[in-house]
Amino acid sequence: MLNIVGRVTDTSGIALSDVTVSVKDTRTGTATNSSGQYSLSGVNENAILVFSYVGYTTQEIPVEGRSRIDVVMRTVEDSLNAVIINVGYGRQRKEFLTSSVSTVSGAELVKAPFPILVPR
Repeated sequence: MLNIVGRVTDTSGIALSDVTVSVKDTRTGTATNSSGQYSLSGVNENAILVFSYVGYTTQEIPVEGRSRIDVVMRTVEDSLNAVIINVGYGRQRKEFLTSSVSTVSGAELVKAPFPILVPR
């Protein structure tokens, strides 16, 4: 059994946090931290690691006895078709929604008042 560590980045070398890293056909898994790093222990040397993240192509990488596996995630060209939106008590695929969608820029978000929660 191996302890495996690694780092997950995008094609620009930017670390991706919260990428799901799992051992195929098992319940073993983890997620990358804010630096894109992950670690898994007790992995079979012949296992396959599955890396998945919204908007990126899922990758299956054989361990092949390695203890370090770094991964570069590639974006999905048509990722909006895979988006599922929670609507009320159910779920709908994006193409079945008839309401409008708008975008808010970061500059607009900065202007919005946010409550500050102070612990007692």
